[in-house]
Amino acid sequence: MKVFPFICLMGSTLFVHAFSPSFDCEEAQTVTEGQICKNEGLADLDQQLSRIYKKVHQNYPENEKNSLITGQKEWLEVRDYCGAATDCIERRFEERISELQIMGGSLVVPESVIYKCSDVKKSVLTVFFYAKAQIPTVVMNQDSAIDAHFSLQDTMYISPAGSGEKYVNESLEFWAHQGEAILTRKGKTINCKEFKK
Repeated sequence: MKVFPFICLMGSTLFVHAFSPSFDCEEAQTVTEGQICKNEGLADLDQQLSRIYKKVHQNYPENEKNSLITGQKEWLEVRDYCGAATDCIERRFEERISELQIMGGSLVVPESVIYKCSDVKKSVLTVFFYAKAQIPTVVMNQDSAIDAHFSLQDTMYISPAGSGEKYVNESLEFWAHQGEAILTRKGKTINCKEFKK
C-alpha cells in the first residue's frame, strides 16, 4: 500500500514534462519555455519550427547565415515576451514558421499584386500573398515612383478583419479589399488602388 503514493508522485512528475519540444525541458530558462513544455500544441509547433529552421540554415548562403542566426535569436526574445500566454506563444510560432517557409523557398512564390498609392512619395506596393504559409502572410515591397532611393520590404501576417483581408506586424497594418488597399505605417495612412498589369 505504501507504493501507491510513490506511483502517483512519479505520475505527476512525468506529466509536467509529458511533451517533447526541441529543447530539454529540464533546462528550460524562461517562463515561455516552461509553458511550451506543458502544452502539447506548443511543443509540436516548437518541433516544427526547429525542423524548418535547421533545413533553412543548412541551405542558406554561407555569407548570410550570421543574419539568419541573429534573426532567430531576436525572434526568441520576442517569443519570450509572451510569458505563459499560450495564444501569444502560438502566434509567434506561426509567424516565424511562415517567415522561414518563405525564406527557405519551400513555398511557390505567388504572382505579385501591384498597388499605386496617393501619398507624396507616390508609393508603389508590390505585394506577394502567401496563402499557403503556416498562416496567411504577405511580403510587401514599397518603392517610390519619384524617389529611386526609397525602398522598404516588410512581412505581415493575417489578422481578423470585418471585411477584406488585414495583415499586420509590430509597426504596420495593410488592408486590401476589391482592388483597394490601405497601408498604415507608424500611424500614417496612405490609400492605394490595384494596378492592373
